[in-house]
Amino acid sequence: MVLIMSTAVKGKNVLLPDLGGEYTDPNHYTVGSDSFAGTRMISDHFGDNLTERITVVGTDDGLEYWTLFGEWTDMNTGKLVVDFSPKGGPKGLSGIFSSSPKGGGQIDWEDGNVWEKASSPENVCHVTFHPVKIILVIIVFILLGYLAALCQP
Repeated sequence: MVLIMSTAVKGKNVLLPDLGGEYTDPNHYTVGSDSFAGTRMISDHFGDNLTERITVVGTDDGLEYWTLFGEWTDMNTGKLVVDFSPKGGPKGLSGIFSSSPKGGGQIDWEDGNVWEKASSPENVCHVTFHPVKIILVIIVFILLGYLAALCQP
């Protein structure tokens, strides 16, 4: 079973895959490393509202975090584009998101990379996490780190 949401975006009612969540990039992520290196949090929501804008917050090394922006190019087929130029990559890297049972899925990028979305574990108490709130928490921690560095003698 694939979970699909239906919502109105810009006055259109469309079926959408559930993009929001935690992803891993195999070029930077090491299983069992106890590090956030190679993790990405992705959201297409602003507050509780679905948007065509996509926000990606991630880290390649587990120490320095970055934020990228993109957008859906075709929500119905899972096509999206993200601007990787702030990281030295292409301005418009295209990808296709496909969802899978249990909330998992993946983004297949045009450069051949594939980001895997974490699945929801079975038989656990389900708590609703809002990706935008998680991203805000990450940003607050980054800012606190900068402030702490500024206060060092």
